[in-house]
Amino acid sequence: MARYDLKKLRTAYKITQKELADKLKITQGFLSSVEKWRNPFPDERIDDLQSVFPDADLSDYEVPEDKVKEIVGSNNTASDLKINDPEVLKRVMSLASAAGVTMEKAREDAVRDAKYWRDRFDEMEKEAKKLRTDNAELREEIWRLKELLLENGISYKKKGDTQ
Repeated sequence: MARYDLKKLRTAYKITQKELADKLKITQGFLSSVEKWRNPFPDERIDDLQSVFPDADLSDYEVPEDKVKEIVGSNNTASDLKINDPEVLKRVMSLASAAGVTMEKAREDAVRDAKYWRDRFDEMEKEAKKLRTDNAELREEIWRLKELLLENGISYKKKGDTQ
């Protein structure tokens, strides 16, 4: 199976990734993964590709599978791991275990933080309720004092009134 350098083909014909994906009736995400060498372009879709680029000689853009690794570079070493190697397995298990401990600690921290903020919210809510109650009591007292002043024929002015 050969792969095709679709990015090179697409740029040679000055077509965007989105336009090519639409013409091939594939998602732009899949086309991107093909262009980044994560997935091969399906062999059964080569005729569709040729119909989008009727003048192109697709063999000019063909890259043999053994050359793909050279193009991708040394970052694609996952396939080189020997998963049955006991040392590799120990290292993987150690990393997984450490990640589990880390995740457990993160969960505990999040629960502790959530409890702190819940308690803090409850305190603030109680304080707000107390202030609303105090404010209502003060308003009632002001009305009572105004009534007493009026009953005794005493005029009053609000602070700042010039009348």
